[in-house]
Amino acid sequence: MRIMIRVFQFFLSIFAMIAFYIFISYLFALFPKESQEGIKTEHIYLYHNDDLLSHTEIIMEIAPFKERFLHAFADLLADNPSGYIAFSYGDRDFMMDKGGFDDLNTTLALRGLFINTPALIRVGHYGAFSREKVVEVLLSKKMLSALVDSILKSFRVRDGKFVRYHDSFGRYYLYYYEAKEPYNLFHTCNTWTGDRLREAGVKMGRWTPFAENVISQLH
Repeated sequence: MRIMIRVFQFFLSIFAMIAFYIFISYLFALFPKESQEGIKTEHIYLYHNDDLLSHTEIIMEIAPFKERFLHAFADLLADNPSGYIAFSYGDRDFMMDKGGFDDLNTTLALRGLFINTPALIRVGHYGAFSREKVVEVLLSKKMLSALVDSILKSFRVRDGKFVRYHDSFGRYYLYYYEAKEPYNLFHTCNTWTGDRLREAGVKMGRWTPFAENVISQLH
């Protein structure tokens, strides 16, 4: 009987921690940092899959920052520096898992949440993309420049270059680079997205662990 009580207490504690985590994420959304004023003529796009607890990706046109992106991602963009570039953040082993974000590996997800793990920034080069799962966001030129600055400063730098991580898939349009900050329960793919947007001046909650925390601020 004593063992059953302890097991019950354990699971009750886990449930309470999860409930508190979710509660805090939505509480922070009630006190967003206000957006910058200015004429907003520049478009970016925020991808999210259908699961609003899951993953987000920032997509923008290459053209306005062609020289900067070519310098930073020469191998990825050398053959055709046009179209769109996309950025997303995540646990290294989770990103390298074959199932990716559309086929959740629970073991990797839990490990990535409860301990500090190495993180990667995935950089995609797209000629076009589906608009079905994206939210369009309008920024001023100043905000767009600040967003690019915020994204690029989150990469790990070694000998003046971003540190590329060579994955086993070898896809020509997706490259992976080491991130400066580790992945954990409080610094997820969506907090990375929220932090980048907030630093650019977008109205955004102070802490955004879920995709819903990010997306809901943009409507």
